Amino acid sequence: WQPLSELIEEASPLLREPLTALAAWSTPILARRAQLAESLVDLTGTWARDNTRNRNVFEALKARGLSDEVASAQALRPYVQQWKRVEDLPAAWHVATSGESATRHLIYAIGDWEESYTGESTLFGHASDDEPATLLRRTTWLPEPHATPSFGLPNDWQAQVRKGLLPDSCVGHSTWTSRTDSSGEAVTRYLHADEMFVRRTLYPRPLTVMARRGEAPIVSVEVFMRVESEDTSLEGSRR
Repeated sequence: WQPLSELIEEASPLLREPLTALAAWSTPILARRAQLAESLVDLTGTWARDNTRNRNVFEALKARGLSDEVASAQALRPYVQQWKRVEDLPAAWHVATSGESATRHLIYAIGDWEESYTGESTLFGHASDDEPATLLRRTTWLPEPHATPSFGLPNDWQAQVRKGLLPDSCVGHSTWTSRTDSSGEAVTRYLHADEMFVRRTLYPRPLTVMARRGEAPIVSVEVFMRVESEDTSLEGSRR
């Protein structure tokens, strides 16, 4: 999740040369893949979570500090998102989320951005009106072997994936989110057989601390299905 340019700045002199060569080789490849993803992967539509297919969601919510009762309720509540492209902002998506007390509107833009919020957040805790919380976000397209290719591929594409040769449309829309407490979460959304899979990877402590302790991140998966939207609140203005 850290750009190679930052790694190069932080690296020892011995590692800077190979990392610089890696960046020179990979940057145009990643840029091309991101550009193709915008045309090959279409997240447009209204998506409703199928709670019967949640994987490890209850456990992941408990790891965020929720009680058994609250975590169970959150894992089973209705959860609907509407995704639309932003016409005047290339490679950006307007995402409206319902299922809580109010519909939440966000713009997911490629690159680094921030979100401020007040009140309760299931994933990131409480923030008061006097001291809004700031989430630091980084969004990009990442290769995703579990995504279904969009079209125009040979019949043996699955064998190619096993060899590590991913089609250009096998990518996930991925966002890293962190707070000042050094905890973080990576969320990847990808299409598989006309469904949207959402994989959340929680890092409850700084990565260096988790690595030193041998701790693994907490991973959960949710499955969303396309539905016809009847909720007019999802059409609200973006923020």
